[in-house]
Amino acid sequence: MIHTIRLSMSTFSRRQAALHADSFGFTPDEIQKLIESPVQERAMIHKSLTMMCQGISSIVMCRTPIDNYSRFIFSLYLRIEPQRLLEGKRTIGLYHPSEENNRRLITAFRKGMACILKEPITPELYDLYSWKCNRIDYTANLEFPTSKEADLFLLLSHRTSRQIRRKQKKIKKCKESLQSSAEGNKSSKLIFYKKAKQIDETYTSISMDEREELKRDAESIIRFEIQCRKGKVYTLKQHYGFSDTCIMNFLNPDISMELLEKCYIQMVGEGDFFSLYHARKKIMNSSYREKEKEKLFNTIRLIAQSRGVIKGLLNFTHGDRIKNTEIIVKGTKTTFNKRLKELSQIGVNPYPIPKDWKITYLQNPIDQIRRTSHPE
Repeated sequence: MIHTIRLSMSTFSRRQAALHADSFGFTPDEIQKLIESPVQERAMIHKSLTMMCQGISSIVMCRTPIDNYSRFIFSLYLRIEPQRLLEGKRTIGLYHPSEENNRRLITAFRKGMACILKEPITPELYDLYSWKCNRIDYTANLEFPTSKEADLFLLLSHRTSRQIRRKQKKIKKCKESLQSSAEGNKSSKLIFYKKAKQIDETYTSISMDEREELKRDAESIIRFEIQCRKGKVYTLKQHYGFSDTCIMNFLNPDISMELLEKCYIQMVGEGDFFSLYHARKKIMNSSYREKEKEKLFNTIRLIAQSRGVIKGLLNFTHGDRIKNTEIIVKGTKTTFNKRLKELSQIGVNPYPIPKDWKITYLQNPIDQIRRTSHPE
């Protein structure tokens, strides 16, 4: 599933860049700033397009010096929300890139651009196949029975990540109980957030009635988003053997499902969430040998007192004592990962529900991720 896409198109031609800027309705002064400014720095002009077309949000045009400033490259960046473009309104729903929907999107994009562009003298701007993928957000809506359970899952997601080739990102000016859970690197960012809260904080320009309707629709939804920037887009191109980064290559349900599931497991893991007591019962009822069961339970205890999987790994490899016991848990990273895999096989997430939460079980919504390739 997909929420947002940033399309790009580039040219070395000043004339072509001026035609593009004029087609999007930029003023002569803005076009001169982009094309003729003598300053050897990056120049940029931009405008919002939402009032002209629901789903096509904004256009940014940049002039970037190359070859020691002897030449410039002119780039367009167009931001679209494909499901909003199809429905003609804001929606909680996400875009499923099936063949049929992709055909509909091509038509909707052409019609939307016809409402935005001044004159049909730049046909490449109307054709989705002419645009490259600069960024794409593969996304899933995780639905919970209640808003409280959604909040609890969001809190758990702060502690479950393996942080594989990524570092934790903190959201400023946000209470911990409501804070998004995020991590990333230079090419991508992974984030969980409460959709209703995001609507309340960012959808300030729409009517109160529309905002309240969207909030009701999103009340029990945690959104999982993989923001693939230019570097990640290129990596996906190489991985899947695409000849170029044409946006149509990335509107693919298999890519969406594969990436969402892989990154979700890295951030949350498999297996349902249990209190420490009930996790032990689940482990003891498994088919593992008694000695192995104790090792698995002690690994969970160590992760719990470490307040997270990644800190649990650090303490595991250094060796740490379980509080109020004489038990020391120590091993290699390979052993730690092996125990996480064994826990997932018996349906237990390695991070237990804290005792003071007053609940003993929360279902892991990973099956909702796995169903994104075949939505009903």
